[in-house]
Amino acid sequence: MAEVGIRGLGRRWAALPLAAAVLLGCSDDGVQPVGDAIDAVSDSTSDPPSPDITSDSVEPLDSTTSSDTDASSPACAPPVAGWAPGPGVWGNVQHPPVQLASEALGAEPVYGQLWLEGRTESAGAAAGVRADLLVGPLGTLPGEACWQAVEAGFNVDAGNNDEYVATPPAAPGVHGLVYRFDLDDGRQVYGDIDGSDDGIQRGSAAALHVPAPSAAVTLMTLNIRCQADDWPAREPLVHAALAEADADVIALQEDCQQSASLRAAVASALERGYALIEASTHVAEHDGETFSEGIALLTRHAVGDVDVLDLETTHFPRKAIAAELIFQDRPSLRVYATHYDFGVGSVEARLQSSLTLLAHMASHPDDDVAVLGDLNAAPDSTAVQALTAQLTDAWSVNPGASGATIPSDAPNRRIDYILTSPSLGDVVSTRLIDNAADGVFLSDHLGIVTRVVRR
Repeated sequence: MAEVGIRGLGRRWAALPLAAAVLLGCSDDGVQPVGDAIDAVSDSTSDPPSPDITSDSVEPLDSTTSSDTDASSPACAPPVAGWAPGPGVWGNVQHPPVQLASEALGAEPVYGQLWLEGRTESAGAAAGVRADLLVGPLGTLPGEACWQAVEAGFNVDAGNNDEYVATPPAAPGVHGLVYRFDLDDGRQVYGDIDGSDDGIQRGSAAALHVPAPSAAVTLMTLNIRCQADDWPAREPLVHAALAEADADVIALQEDCQQSASLRAAVASALERGYALIEASTHVAEHDGETFSEGIALLTRHAVGDVDVLDLETTHFPRKAIAAELIFQDRPSLRVYATHYDFGVGSVEARLQSSLTLLAHMASHPDDDVAVLGDLNAAPDSTAVQALTAQLTDAWSVNPGASGATIPSDAPNRRIDYILTSPSLGDVVSTRLIDNAADGVFLSDHLGIVTRVVRR
């Protein structure tokens, strides 16, 4: 099992179950050793005051449908573009960096700390400060999508810092959390889990995962061709394809440090938060530039445990992300996002890759399953046949159509797939994604989008 990066948590976690995430505190330098986290939590979380959640500061959050509230609405927090921290001030989200909550039971409190030189060192809350916990679609910043404010109350003195606490609404979906401190001199201080020294970053917001009901799920896969073939011209086409697909789960292959910006684009367009899980496989070179290439999984459903599986290869490392998605009313969905090795010399490696996935599925027998990715193999290959012996090929709802996915300008081979377990539900539609403009295609592959109605 390899290291996996879960973006939106602000750090890299090694196959960390979100439901059992260690609470990491932050000191003035932004980092506290893990061994000190338990004491920090116990000192800071006793008898927190009730947060002031008022109707003019909080709009109801509904992450199961696209928001009707425009980011420019007065109900939404203003943009933070251009904001930078100043001297003598520092803020953060202290803990937790991530939580898996329940709509029925509610979320846990979220703590933030503020340091104001010469003011927060004294006992009690510094005068002239208002603290708000901002809640919005994970992967965006306030102003890019609608973030709403929950007023925070003073909790305790924490060394030279003042600590505040607020409880976010437990609306289904994947939400980002940052603190905003309004000072009486007109300044605003934003803090994420890395602190405010580097400003506020999309990938450093705390994360709140709340399982949603799931009558249906939309799955998407796309090989994005790294940054080759004029990525600046292709990028808007990929943005449009992601927004049009409106998918709950998106698997990307040949991701060369593009998935974070793609997440921001689709989350902003749909006003829906997405968790991002990345796994790097190797260093790729295109047009004289080198990139860390890998695979990525975006999802707007709550994430449980995550594994990264090492696959058989003959060229360079290949991996599969195995992520548990958690729902209110259905079994977990175990999604495998992957990219198999290529070439006629890799037939056995591809078969062994499929057997690795099947072995992992067998260790989670109660979960529904979906496999998304570029398998570099035809439907009648041993690698694909091993999977379809147990899983349904989503393209089978289009009898007589080839489903060819490559090359995008004249598709004649089918090597990209969405496969689902019969227990997941009924595949009601599967289509190809072929966005193009002025002779430019979104990739050298066509993408696939599948809609499954859950049983």
